[in-house]
Amino acid sequence: MHALLNIGQSILTLLHLGITTIKWWPLLPDFITPNVINYLIENFRIGPFTTAEVNFKAILE
Repeated sequence: MHALLNIGQSILTLLHLGITTIKWWPLLPDFITPNVINYLIENFRIGPFTTAEVNFKAILE
C-alpha cells in the first residue's frame, strides 16, 4: 500500500510544482480510475510511455 500511495503522492507533488508532461511506466496503480487518467492526460499531458521514438519526440517538444 505504501508504494501505491507514494506513486500518487509523487504525481501530486510534480503537478503542484508545475511540472507537466509526465510519463509513467509500466502501469498506474489500480486505484486511479479511467476518468482520472483521462483528466490527467487531457489537462496535464500525463501519459504512458509508448515507443522510444515517440517518447524522444515528446521530450524535445
